[in-house]
Amino acid sequence: IQEYKSSLVNLVTSSSTTKELDYDTFNQKFYIDESSPSGLRFKIDVYAGKNYCSLSNPKDSIAGVKSADGSWHITHERKGVKVHRIIYLLANKTIDSSKIIDHINGNPSDNSLANLRQVSHEANRRNLKIDKRNSTGVTGISGDMKGTYRASVTDMRGIRLSKSFSISKYGKEEAFRLACQWRKEQIEQLNANGAGYTDRHG
Repeated sequence: IQEYKSSLVNLVTSSSTTKELDYDTFNQKFYIDESSPSGLRFKIDVYAGKNYCSLSNPKDSIAGVKSADGSWHITHERKGVKVHRIIYLLANKTIDSSKIIDHINGNPSDNSLANLRQVSHEANRRNLKIDKRNSTGVTGISGDMKGTYRASVTDMRGIRLSKSFSISKYGKEEAFRLACQWRKEQIEQLNANGAGYTDRHG
């Protein structure tokens, strides 16, 4: 998500598949509470330090540290775990390690259950805000050196579909309008089959 530059993965890792989270492990330690800024609180007192004699996180305290990108994380077994994945896990008792937990409104700080959905990497990209490098102002629409507006969209198989509209043939405004219309129609057809393109996406 360009606006927040958020990494929507579970663990801080270069792998596209994240470590599977165990429900019982996290259920013993945390509970969901949307009055918490992170959406999560500690269910038990957590101790740290030498011989675990120092109370580091009292019961019912806010669980998580806010990262620079706006997302929340906790440290578990010396690895960073995204709080939104824990919340989804606790609510659903299972989570697919190959999937992303997407923030529907694009705000990685908002871990309310209504804002979280489990999706594939492809579906997550269908909820991305327009790239700041886009010069046309519309996602999936680009101008090229050949004097056309090119509309593109990715189908359910991951295949990129595109169609170009000539500026010399239609005029600049009409070529742009036709490109936008074509892409909108393609998205409507794909969404009818469950593609999951959202209103944020362009």
